[in-house]
Amino acid sequence: MKLLSLISDHLLLCVFLSLLWGTTDSTTTITSTVTTTVTAGQRSTAKTTQTFTPLAQTNPTPQTSTEQTTTSTSTTAKAPPDNVARVDVTTQNENSITLTWNKVNNIPTYILQYGNITEGINKTEEGPIVHVVRSLIAGTNYTFTLFTISDGLNSSGYRFSAVTAPRNADEFKAVGQNETSIKLQWKTVSNSDSYILLFNEREINISNSTEEYRVSDLTSGTRYNFTLFTVFGNVRSSGVNCIAVTAPQRVNNVTVVHQNETSITLQWEKVKNIPEYILQYNNSTDMEKNISVSEKGPIIYEVSPLTAMTKYNFTLITVFEGVSSTGYSFAAVTAPDNVDRVNVTQNESSITLTWNKVNNIPTYILQYGNITEGINKTEEGPIVHVVNSLIAGTNYTFTLFTAPDGLNSSGYRFSAVTAPRNADEFKEIGQNETSITLEWKTVPNIDNYILVFNEREINISNSTEEYRVLNLTSGTRYNFTLFTVFGNVRSSGVNCIAVTAPQRVNNVTVVHQNETSITLQWEKVKNIPEYILQYNNSTDMEKNISVSEKGPIIYEVSPLTAMTKYNFTLITVFEGVSSTGYSFAAVTAPDNVDRVNVTQNESSITLTWNKVNNIPTYILQYGNITEGINKTEEGPIVHVVNSLIAGTNYTFTLFTAPDGLNSSGYRFSAVTAPRNADEFKEIGQNETSITLEWKTVPNIDNYILVFNEREINISNSTEEYRVLNLTSGTRYNFTLFTVFGNVRSSGVNCIAVTAPQRVNNVTVVHQNETSITLQWEKVKNIPEYILQYNNSTDMEKNISVSEKGPIIYEVSPLTAMTKYNFTLITVFEGVSSTGYSFAAVTAPDNVDRVNVTQNESSITLTWNKVNNIPTYILQYGNITEGINKTEEGPIVHVVNSLIAGTNYTFTLFTAPDGLNSSGYRFSAVTAPRNADEFKEIGQNETSITLEWKTVPNIDNYILVFNEREINISNSTEEYRVLNLTSGTRYNFTLFTVFGNVRSSGVNCIAVTAPRNADEFKKNGQNETSITLGWKTVPNIDNYILAFNEREINISNSEKEYRVLNLTSGTRYNFTLFTVFGNVRSSGVNCIAVTAPQRVNNVTVVHQNETSITLQWEKVKNIPEYILQYNNSTDMEKNISVSEKGPIIYEVSPLTAMTKYNFTLITVFEGVSSTGYSFAAVTAPDNVDRVNVTQNESSITLTWNKVNNIPTYILQYGNITEGINKTEEGPIVHVVNSLTAGANYTFTLFTASDGLNSSGYRFSAVTAPRNADEFKEIGQNETSITLEWKTVPNIDNYILVFNEREINISNSTEEYRVLNLTSGTRYTFTLFTVFGNVRSSGVNCIAVTAPRNADDFKKNGQDETSITLEWKTVPNINNYILVFNEREINISNSTEEYRVLDLTSGTRYTFTLFTVFGNVRSSGVNCIAVTAPRNADKFKKNGQDETSITLGWKTVPNIDNYLLVFNEREININNSTEEYRVSDLTSGTRYTFTLFTVFGNVRSSGVNCIAVTVPPVVPWVSVTERFANSITLEWENMNKAWQYELQINGDVSDRSSDTIKKVVTSLHPGTQYDFSLTTVFAGLRSTPYTNFTVTAIDCASADWKVTNSSIKAKIEGLFSTATAHNGSNIHVSDGRENVSFTGLYPGATYNISLVYEKSSRVFLQCEHKLTIFPPNLNAHCEYWAAGYSVLIKWTVPEGEWTNAEVNVAGKTHTVASPETEIIIDGFQPANKYKVSVTSLSGVRSSEPHVFYCQTDPRGSFVLRLFRHLVVFSPYCFSTGLLLSIYWSRKMTNNPAVSMEMTKCDGGGDELYEDYDDVTVLGTEHNF
Repeated sequence: MKLLSLISDHLLLCVFLSLLWGTTDSTTTITSTVTTTVTAGQRSTAKTTQTFTPLAQTNPTPQTSTEQTTTSTSTTAKAPPDNVARVDVTTQNENSITLTWNKVNNIPTYILQYGNITEGINKTEEGPIVHVVRSLIAGTNYTFTLFTISDGLNSSGYRFSAVTAPRNADEFKAVGQNETSIKLQWKTVSNSDSYILLFNEREINISNSTEEYRVSDLTSGTRYNFTLFTVFGNVRSSGVNCIAVTAPQRVNNVTVVHQNETSITLQWEKVKNIPEYILQYNNSTDMEKNISVSEKGPIIYEVSPLTAMTKYNFTLITVFEGVSSTGYSFAAVTAPDNVDRVNVTQNESSITLTWNKVNNIPTYILQYGNITEGINKTEEGPIVHVVNSLIAGTNYTFTLFTAPDGLNSSGYRFSAVTAPRNADEFKEIGQNETSITLEWKTVPNIDNYILVFNEREINISNSTEEYRVLNLTSGTRYNFTLFTVFGNVRSSGVNCIAVTAPQRVNNVTVVHQNETSITLQWEKVKNIPEYILQYNNSTDMEKNISVSEKGPIIYEVSPLTAMTKYNFTLITVFEGVSSTGYSFAAVTAPDNVDRVNVTQNESSITLTWNKVNNIPTYILQYGNITEGINKTEEGPIVHVVNSLIAGTNYTFTLFTAPDGLNSSGYRFSAVTAPRNADEFKEIGQNETSITLEWKTVPNIDNYILVFNEREINISNSTEEYRVLNLTSGTRYNFTLFTVFGNVRSSGVNCIAVTAPQRVNNVTVVHQNETSITLQWEKVKNIPEYILQYNNSTDMEKNISVSEKGPIIYEVSPLTAMTKYNFTLITVFEGVSSTGYSFAAVTAPDNVDRVNVTQNESSITLTWNKVNNIPTYILQYGNITEGINKTEEGPIVHVVNSLIAGTNYTFTLFTAPDGLNSSGYRFSAVTAPRNADEFKEIGQNETSITLEWKTVPNIDNYILVFNEREINISNSTEEYRVLNLTSGTRYNFTLFTVFGNVRSSGVNCIAVTAPRNADEFKKNGQNETSITLGWKTVPNIDNYILAFNEREINISNSEKEYRVLNLTSGTRYNFTLFTVFGNVRSSGVNCIAVTAPQRVNNVTVVHQNETSITLQWEKVKNIPEYILQYNNSTDMEKNISVSEKGPIIYEVSPLTAMTKYNFTLITVFEGVSSTGYSFAAVTAPDNVDRVNVTQNESSITLTWNKVNNIPTYILQYGNITEGINKTEEGPIVHVVNSLTAGANYTFTLFTASDGLNSSGYRFSAVTAPRNADEFKEIGQNETSITLEWKTVPNIDNYILVFNEREINISNSTEEYRVLNLTSGTRYTFTLFTVFGNVRSSGVNCIAVTAPRNADDFKKNGQDETSITLEWKTVPNINNYILVFNEREINISNSTEEYRVLDLTSGTRYTFTLFTVFGNVRSSGVNCIAVTAPRNADKFKKNGQDETSITLGWKTVPNIDNYLLVFNEREININNSTEEYRVSDLTSGTRYTFTLFTVFGNVRSSGVNCIAVTVPPVVPWVSVTERFANSITLEWENMNKAWQYELQINGDVSDRSSDTIKKVVTSLHPGTQYDFSLTTVFAGLRSTPYTNFTVTAIDCASADWKVTNSSIKAKIEGLFSTATAHNGSNIHVSDGRENVSFTGLYPGATYNISLVYEKSSRVFLQCEHKLTIFPPNLNAHCEYWAAGYSVLIKWTVPEGEWTNAEVNVAGKTHTVASPETEIIIDGFQPANKYKVSVTSLSGVRSSEPHVFYCQTDPRGSFVLRLFRHLVVFSPYCFSTGLLLSIYWSRKMTNNPAVSMEMTKCDGGGDELYEDYDDVTVLGTEHNF
């Protein structure tokens, strides 16, 4: 089958190849080799040759192959496949064409031919075939033929054409544009058909030869995006882009919308939203503005700064994306200047204006209000214009425009006013003894008022409606006239008649006061019957008093507040007019203290209270004792009441007692602390409990035991208490308090600890010869342990540890090789646990000593045996050697194969029986090797230097010579041996040393050098040689002189040598060696220099009066020179230079006009050359001083001659003047034709014999010109402001007045002169200054304003008026009071003024001006407010213990509210309608007063009385708890309070300080929640809530008792029940069935039931029960031949007091601990019934009943017979059973297992199951 399959595959392959290559010709041959496996291991190969004709040359008709040869049979010819129906050219670009066609009958293979290229295409995927032809030429027409290929046959071919896209044109760009067209340009593309230009969805066909094209009909100012395509065969290129814009339209019109003196404002419509414009003016691009706008609508642009009255030519250009439009041109003119100033005069209906013309312009426009007037005056001089028909007392604002040729200036704006009208309703509204307050309606828009009376005039502010006239006579009638003033013009005036007030009271006496009232007395004033008494500075606290009697007046003021100082004012009233008040003060009696805090001990009570209003004195009463207390120190008062009785209740009364006045007294109670319990101590403990004991304290409530934040209440009768559930090994600090009346004693302490746990395990972690190291886990961090060993407390270690984790302890010193028995006990604060026992053995001893010898490769060790032990272990490095020597004597051990010079550390262990000693550790070293290449490498006269190769890892070297040894460091390779003798031979030996062991050593022989020559020095030199000298050295071979790399050999007899051919001015370093045996000495040095060359020439480059400057060339860069002059070394200069090039040196100080002889010497390192000599002369002196005078055009110079020299040269600017004056005296020279205010710099040279002095340089200035238009432009009280036109180029101005001079900056045009006197005339002179030279000066006269009034303030107000006062200002005309746009003129003599008709609760700002000569002062301000109205519906809205909530209706427009009570004041926000007053005392009545406040002024106030909720009682103590009742007790904190107890009844008002309540008819063991409410004035406190539990009557419970358990059902609450007997504690949970099991039989248990809740512990009951004693297990024994019995029983597990034995109805009692009894009176061979019972207290165990057989001796036969009768049936039954068994066995029945149960009690108890064996025997009598 495989063969057939292979043949079949071979045939199919041949068929496919024949089809594929079916059409052939002679041009193409394809050879195919097909290999077919015929059989295994055989291969047949056949070649098939086909000739292929390219498809493009074939006929559409299929051809049949005629040259096909195969080994198989021929096949039948098939029809060729169809052509594709259509080929779509889907895309093309410049180098590719994408073709798409549908498959022909799903055939996947195709061939595409174009040009010379054939491409095979095979696509097996579904869908049309997409094929991309790549690498084509742009703009080319391609012809394609597509063949379908199927089964080796091709279709005739589908022929079609397609072109590639042409390439794009290059350099496509815009080359020009206008408003409607853009010109485009590009490089032509060859072989293209045409171009297409695309923009804005338009297409333009352009000839293929075109390179430039103009696009017309475009929109101006528009961006266009052009795309240019080249076209070939209807295929476009990808296209290139060009963005271009058309020029924008130009502006159509520009309007000048405004112009002023310095600017012109233009407006034009935006050109199609174009945002950018260029504005050029005055035909210059320098005058060009770039304008960018973003807003829509017309564009408005201001051109500035411009010159007034000037014509400007403008061109406005539109710009769009950098392209400019043509320009729009126009012209415009700036406005003229405004007038400088307008002078004003006026009357009530007109104002007259006067001004100077501007540049002689005659036409002006005046605007005021809605009126415009044209003014034209061609006459010369100022213009005067009258404005008529105006309103009196009105301020008018005028604007005056300069208006030439229809062009207006910006306008000069100023104000002027008309005269005022009279004030209305002028009247008197108040007065006192010396003043009258007047009121009127304000006249708007006036300056001030003038009040005239008694030939006096008072200036009053225009805002004043009320004025107080001062310094009047009491009870006098006055006639007042009030004028209004506006612009210094008075009205006709109005009149008012008023009277002053009467006199006041002279004196008031306080005749009595108590806590709530003060009684006053005063003399009647001139029989005046009406008075007003005000107190506490408030009209709200005011009393109207009318009296008719004669004589003194007595009046009681009440109700008042205790211990309060009241300030009273008593006012006399006559005909409605009040006098000034008589003021005085008085104090009410003091308050009681608020509260007394109490602390106490057994014998004293400490009272603490806060002082009442800081009063230091008090009286304390208790019992019959009264104590006075005085404490002046700060803070609360602390008073100790001593000598009291412990545990006693005391009642105290405390009186406040200042200045002899006592309060009513504060009453309270307090108790002393009870005494502590005695002998409070610990009497027992175990791991979880501690038992405490104390002596009872009589008459206390209970005990409280405190420890670890726990408190336990203990009955007052308890003497012993066991604290349970503690932690083992813990220290407890118990404090026992006795409690009486809820007061604890100071407490006594007892510190006790529970027993600790014992250690669980101890591990031996290490042992050596003298110690054993133990480890155990720390027991609950207990730090103390006792370790006992060898069963002796003498061998005991106390161990204390502090670290956490396991404890490691070393026991030492111990004996080596010894076994120790240990016991470890845990100890906590002296209490020990049980011990943990174990054993351990110590290690053997180490050897005592090891002796060492060594060589380079081994170390020999020798030691004595330890206790004759033969086995040892030696460790060194990683090597361990076992050593065993049983021979006698020391052990010798050699360690071989070691490294030389190495330190080895050995440890030698003694090792008997597998137990090693700690090890004897020692070190030993091998001998080191010698150093290599030991030699001499240098020497000098006293030393030799040796060298060698270092030997690693040694300690040091030792160098030995001449019996000397030198230690040398181990790192040294070279060593210099010092202190040797010169010229001597030495033999050196070098040893290496390691561990104090030397090597064998190496040798070296060396010699020292000879000594140097002495006194080697320079003896002389010149420019080319140096002579050297020295002392000769004996016994040498020669000398060597070395310098500059030269060496000179010199005979050993020479002592001087001259070195020739040297360079001048050069330093030489000479070294002289002595030589002996070819060894040089170290050499000695001598430094010497040759002399330098001299200077060739010196030039005098400059001279002046005091110096001559010389110059010479540097000599071979030598830096040092000496200059001598006037033939003296005293006149000598040392000159050092560092720079290159010529040397310039100034010789100074010299004398002017003097000849000097100089010598210049060159110096090199202290060696001088020969000198160069020359001479020079100094210049003449400058003049000493030049005096200067000047005017505006000339400067006059004056100076004294210098040494009578007549000739001088003067230089300034570019001018040089020669001056020669031979006359005697100073020289005077005038410099003319100068500029005023100019600074000139002059230089004056003295000129003698052709030499000029250095020149005297100075500056001088011409006088500046004066300032123009110097005038006053403003003033106030202390300053005047002056103005002038600036003078250019000056230094400053000086302003002179009143002998004062002020420097003013040169840029200042206006200056304010300060610190002047108000109301004073000043004459000012202004000088311009330039170079400290003043001009001639100009003058100005001006006056200061008057000063302000002092102490301008408010001295009173009510709801509708405010009274103001001030100190009068002398020498003024009047006052003006201004407020709320009102002005009131007040007379200059007025000091007080009352402003009337004001609004309540309103803030007013008053300004008071003084007026002098129509000039106001700056004014002073006073802010005052009228009193606000009271709040309505002031009431209490709620309260609690410490707060009361008050409510009221809000009062608008106030600042805040002020709530006053108990001398406290609370500020409350003005928007508040309700306020909660906090921090109050509970259960207290309060009187509140609410004031409205505006501007710190209070209203009269409204009152509200309210009380706080009383407090919750601080404590309620349950003093007694019984099964059916409880007793509650609490403190009565205030006698005015009542209490309500919510538990089985109520409690009403009680008078005692402490209230006690017994609540009865309660249920046992029941929780009762109770609440106690304090009641005061109908208000109830928050209830004090708590709970308590009634006790349980344990004795009445039904207790079920056995010998190991106690059980009972308990009715009532309890949490735990405990039963304890000594240290044994049993606990039962809180369920009602109490059960204690596992009890000790016969023991008596104390049973206690405890109820715990909310961390409180209630002892519900205590009860004692004894449980049944243990049962006894007894038996009897023969005694007295059967006539007595011995009854024994085992010792029972439990407690028992007696045992009762009942035999034959008789009871015998045996006391514990006896366990047997002998009873007589029995008969032999009889059985008796016996019962044995144990007793414990009243309890007895269940009887143990058994039968006792007496001794049968004497009746043995009878007994034997009876036994036979009884046991014979058993024998029979036994045989029967055996028979049955064997019979069953023969039948293979299963075996039956039988078990006999032994009866308890032994052999005599065989009959225990029978009641009476005797009866049984009778019935079976055979």
